[in-house]
Amino acid sequence: MPRAFRPFAAVLLLLPLLAGCDDAPGPPTLIGDPPTLSDFQLTPLEFVLTGGQTAAIPLTFSVAVQNPGGGAVTVRYVVRAQFGNEALVEGDLTPSGGRFTGNATLSLPRGETGLYVVTVAVLGEDGLGNETSALLNFVNGDPQPPVISQVEFPPIVNPPAEFAVVATVSDPDGLNNIARVTLNPGNFDLLDDGGIGSISQDETAGDGRFTITFQVPDGQPAGSETFTIQAFDRDGLASAPIEITIDIQ
Repeated sequence: MPRAFRPFAAVLLLLPLLAGCDDAPGPPTLIGDPPTLSDFQLTPLEFVLTGGQTAAIPLTFSVAVQNPGGGAVTVRYVVRAQFGNEALVEGDLTPSGGRFTGNATLSLPRGETGLYVVTVAVLGEDGLGNETSALLNFVNGDPQPPVISQVEFPPIVNPPAEFAVVATVSDPDGLNNIARVTLNPGNFDLLDDGGIGSISQDETAGDGRFTITFQVPDGQPAGSETFTIQAFDRDGLASAPIEITIDIQ
């Protein structure tokens, strides 16, 4: 019975040709090297507010740009809160003495202390670019604690029932400086969110009235419950604690 023909010689001839294809140069790349940034200098890195309700922080930017591909570049800056998306101030930097420089003023209420991210980005004519960032620390030099001026609650509850505890809270450094209002025991949060995305049943967001709502089921044992309410701000300061007592009948 005849055997199947196997062209070994042809296979052996093809192997070096295929190997040669691996070493052959491919088509030239159409993407050049993107521009890069280095030596980003931000002034100041920390700003301490010592008086007034608003900080006007003078910012100075300076950064070196390398553009191996040549052509024009655009260099821009933007400032955002550390965990925010909103651009608080932004603009273009201009070439000066081999660097790109610029100035801006960042206005912040005294209560909005914390870290702010300053980002500088470069973009070449081909749409390629890079960015670099630095942190600005905004400090209130004379922080004041929050104050609980009033707590509204029903002194007597007859189950089954629903009731709210509402604390009116202010802060000399601004309402935005209030970090938490708590009710203990239980480590519950009173919220000033307008009831959006929570079960607080708060009526109006941002009015300084922090709310928590409880449901008491039928059959709840009678007795007195004492709670402590306290407010804390972003500087770590706390209000005087307020105690309330509710009788379940």
